[in-house]
Amino acid sequence: MKDTVKLVKDELRGAWRYRWHALGVAWLVCALGWLVIYLTPDTYEARARFYLDATSALEPFVRNLSVGMDIDQQVDLVKQVVLGREALLAVARETDMDIQAKNPGEVDAMLEKLRAGIQLTGGGPSRIEYGQRDRNFEIAFRDVDRQRAVHVVQIVLNSFMENTLTKRSAGFQSAQDFLKKQIHEQEQRLASAENALAEFKRRNIDNLPAQETSYIGGLQAEMTELQNLRSQLHVLESRRQQLSAQLAAEKQYVPSSSVPSASAGNRPASANEPDQLILEGQARLEQLLRVYTPKHPEVIALEENLVQLRAARRAELAKLGVTDVPERGSLVANPAYEQIRLQRNQLDVEIAAVRGQIADRAGRVNNMRSKMETMPEVEAELAQLTRDYDVLKERYSTMLQQFEAAKLSETVGESDKVDFSILDPPAALSAPVSPPRLLLLIGVLMMGLGAGGAVAFALSKMNPVFDSTAGLQALTGLPVLGAVSATWLDRRRERRRLEVTRVAAAGAALLVVFVAVVLARDVGSRLLHGLIG
Repeated sequence: MKDTVKLVKDELRGAWRYRWHALGVAWLVCALGWLVIYLTPDTYEARARFYLDATSALEPFVRNLSVGMDIDQQVDLVKQVVLGREALLAVARETDMDIQAKNPGEVDAMLEKLRAGIQLTGGGPSRIEYGQRDRNFEIAFRDVDRQRAVHVVQIVLNSFMENTLTKRSAGFQSAQDFLKKQIHEQEQRLASAENALAEFKRRNIDNLPAQETSYIGGLQAEMTELQNLRSQLHVLESRRQQLSAQLAAEKQYVPSSSVPSASAGNRPASANEPDQLILEGQARLEQLLRVYTPKHPEVIALEENLVQLRAARRAELAKLGVTDVPERGSLVANPAYEQIRLQRNQLDVEIAAVRGQIADRAGRVNNMRSKMETMPEVEAELAQLTRDYDVLKERYSTMLQQFEAAKLSETVGESDKVDFSILDPPAALSAPVSPPRLLLLIGVLMMGLGAGGAVAFALSKMNPVFDSTAGLQALTGLPVLGAVSATWLDRRRERRRLEVTRVAAAGAALLVVFVAVVLARDVGSRLLHGLIG
């Protein structure tokens, strides 16, 4: 820290030797800078604010009947027009700015400067309503002549309003003219297409396709449907084979005891005479046994008769394939057998229907294949003529609708104008907006003081001296044997004091001049411009 302080003191002591050079440079820089600031003319800014109301009171009623003008696009176009070359030339002529331009190059430079100076803002995205555009616009222009700045803003404002209304009405008229011309051309083309299509149908009346799809596509669809029907027939036949196998494995009649509840549809299969005789014999045997012993001849005879009847019954059931019927049971129709037989009968009906469809589809495919050589060409030409006719017809209908909408839109536009509300008329403040003389004057003062210090520091480095024996010894690396001190110390101190006073007076004079320049900056600038003018 001590070394740093010592270094700073040495540098200041070295720069002090060129104090008058530093003061001279500071005075020169400040004087020239303040003069330039005083010579810089005042610039005034004129502004105007207005609101563009494009809301139509009739819009909710004619929204689907008319074509609304895109006011945002129209405003963007007008903004470019009012800043175009022709509009700027008109501004320059009305404000006499073109007098100073003597050749085309100067005219172009003047127009570019005028275009850069006119600030037309507004019409951007609204910060309040999302998706909407801000309808507040502002026009600003800066010029050294206050009245001329106001005049330029007034001219641009009038031009903006006039061009907006003109473009709106001209847009409707140009749209109608364009649609009229296009409709007339489309009528002629549509009539030619209708005649060509009618003539083709007359020449190929026997070969016209019966459907709107392509011939090849129709043939492929028929073949695909035929293949699907054959696959369906194969599935149905497979199911019938399975049902036939299940039907063969089932018994047609089963004992009534094996069926949980005999319904009306389960008819007895063995309610015949042997069963009836056996039942009657058993009942008679039970009555006899209550009266006689088993050795009674009538009982024995009845038992032998029952044995013969049961043997005959078993033989009869064996013929039907039933072997597990109890002695006292009867046979009924098997429900599973009947259900399987019913399903097979339904499949037979479906198979017959599918076979009929297959035959019909096969006939269609063969008929269509016989026309393969001629039908695609006829179909392709018919499709081309029909497509051209449909396109022209649709375009013609669309243009008719657009033309009616354009006429209605013009009527709506004439009865519902764009409204301009002038929020702030063109005006300029009495005080100039530039240059900021106070800040510039302070900046010049700082720059002058800095330039003087830099000059003194640079001269001290260019002409270095030794201020102490320690510095000499540090630089040379040799031992310093001694130093000669100054004589007449009182006279030297007096002279130094006087020198410091002079330097302080010169610096104070610079500050006094700075204060005076600051206080008289506006009056002095106008006075200086008046003398020069």
